[in-house]
Amino acid sequence: LKFKNMYLKHSEKLAEAAGGDGWGSKQKAALSPEEQKKKEQQEKEEEEEAMAMLEAAKAAAAPAPVVDRFAETRESANPVTRAIGPGTTSTSQTLFNRIGGEKILDQVVTDVYNDMRADKDIGKLFARFRLEKLKDRTVDYLRGEWGGPEAYKGSDLWISHSHMGIRNNWYDIMMKYYVKALKRAKLGKAETAEALASLEKMRAPIVDRDLKFKNMYLKHSEKLAEAAGGDGWGSKQKAALSPEEQKKKEQQEKEEEEEAMAMLEAAKAAAAPAPVVDRFAETRESANPVTRAIGPGTTSTSQTLFNRIGGEKILDQVVTDVYNDMRADKDIGKLFARFRLEKLKDRTVDYLRGEWGGPEAYKGSDLWISHSHMGIRNNWYDIMMKYYVKALKRAKVSKSETEECLASLEKMRAPIVDRDLKFKNMYLKHSEKLAAAAGGDGWGKKAV
Repeated sequence: LKFKNMYLKHSEKLAEAAGGDGWGSKQKAALSPEEQKKKEQQEKEEEEEAMAMLEAAKAAAAPAPVVDRFAETRESANPVTRAIGPGTTSTSQTLFNRIGGEKILDQVVTDVYNDMRADKDIGKLFARFRLEKLKDRTVDYLRGEWGGPEAYKGSDLWISHSHMGIRNNWYDIMMKYYVKALKRAKLGKAETAEALASLEKMRAPIVDRDLKFKNMYLKHSEKLAEAAGGDGWGSKQKAALSPEEQKKKEQQEKEEEEEAMAMLEAAKAAAAPAPVVDRFAETRESANPVTRAIGPGTTSTSQTLFNRIGGEKILDQVVTDVYNDMRADKDIGKLFARFRLEKLKDRTVDYLRGEWGGPEAYKGSDLWISHSHMGIRNNWYDIMMKYYVKALKRAKVSKSETEECLASLEKMRAPIVDRDLKFKNMYLKHSEKLAAAAGGDGWGKKAV
């Protein structure tokens, strides 16, 4: 529970520093008994009306046929996108214009985010975000979904929300605010019902209660990988080996496997007690306990390791070899077939350059955020580690430096694999604490 305790202490410090009510706002004056009673009655009536409309929306959303209007503008072969993604509302060809176009859509979404930001239950989740940015993304999506002039071309709903841990009751609250916002915009009953049915269909991939969409995405990725040709670098497959060459290769692999297993066991033992040394605190959000503890720049020996292995040239060579080996692996190779390995290699080199003491700190997303939607399994990570042993050996990196590299890579396993969802939960709790401590109204303005 080292990381849990570290996180809790950090949260207590944030709370002490926040002051006030946690929102940076003064409390509003209490209502008179008459005003409070009137407000409660109004809220009760609105609640009953909203519940009736939401039940109708759920019923309408379930049997709606899938009509993919934007198949040519994106990867429509993706079953997640095709089934629930942009442009799938059966009535979307006219809904955008019938509600009043861009002006009304922008108004409705803005009202919803303002209401959610002020909500006592979920408002804290939005305090740390720029609501203008969230609003713009939502408008972009709904413009395409409801038949506006442009198709939505961003990430599908599951990918966009997979790391957020959105709960079903949070989505219920949002839907109630859409009812109120559509009513304020004076939309017709038919258009309101259509809009709510469309929003209700979006619940499944955004909440993904049973991980159906995650599993669908992973299976689809595997199928794409199986169908992809080439070696992942834009080159054709190599010719098959002769029986003699194959036998020689298998013997060599067996010997390397035994050597790798011994080194990896040593790496696991070395990684466990390594102290946390954050060399790049000023270049990123070091207040995040996940990033500070496991993220970039935490290898205790990283100030010199980059130079001692041979600098940029050797690092690039090692990572390139690892991706080539993983791409050719019979168990995990298919996972890499659909990617441009050059891009993956560059990102890994960027991270390890900073982690191992190179001239530049890594400034990208932390390890958990970068890998949270990939569903990486522990045995896949084992395979990768074996290929790092082989690649470091090919590069003639010394035994002591190899052990340091492997210990560093082993420490990265926890947030990348996240077997028990500890890092996901740590991230979500930390986000809530940051939100509670944030001031302003979420739109870049000071609290009223």
